[in-house]
Amino acid sequence: MSRTILPALALAVALLAGFANSGRAADDKPVSVTMTKGSELTPEEDKAIRATLTHYLTALQKKDWAEAAKDLDRDSFLEVVDPLIASLGSDSSTIPVATRNVFGVSTKDSMRTTPMEVLFSNMMNYVTSLDPNGVGLMAKAKFALLGARKLQDKVHIAYSLTIPAESDTLQPYTRVTAEQMKQVGKDWKIIFRFGG
Repeated sequence: MSRTILPALALAVALLAGFANSGRAADDKPVSVTMTKGSELTPEEDKAIRATLTHYLTALQKKDWAEAAKDLDRDSFLEVVDPLIASLGSDSSTIPVATRNVFGVSTKDSMRTTPMEVLFSNMMNYVTSLDPNGVGLMAKAKFALLGARKLQDKVHIAYSLTIPAESDTLQPYTRVTAEQMKQVGKDWKIIFRFGG
């Protein structure tokens, strides 16, 4: 199976696995981000989205997939299934097997009734089997929220992830990335995306 599917599968894990080899060194200066579009969050919204993102990234670092899954939007996660399985090069006869390999279930009906914690844990175990180093990198990463703005019914959150240097001859790597979140009931959930 192609390693190019990792960005769709792993969110922060894949992000780190992908940029660790990109050769971009972290700057000593703090990252500055100007959020120009959208409206300011209320103090309550800001606190809630910070807590959600921190909880999610911390759970990923601890490899607690079920805990991380609590912060993901289920609808957007399920929308990713078909394009993700298609990216594996599966034809119609192998789709159930590929789906079971990644998510632990083989039918759409099963996906709809399986708890999010189980689906995400199965997917992350699959990702880990493909790229255990990416998961290891996530455990070492430092992250910082840089800014958040509300655009219509979504919040866009920019944050930095930095991996410390593994030796004195190397430099740390950093990358600024973003997630989208939406409110589901009283909770903020991270919108799961396919691709970069």
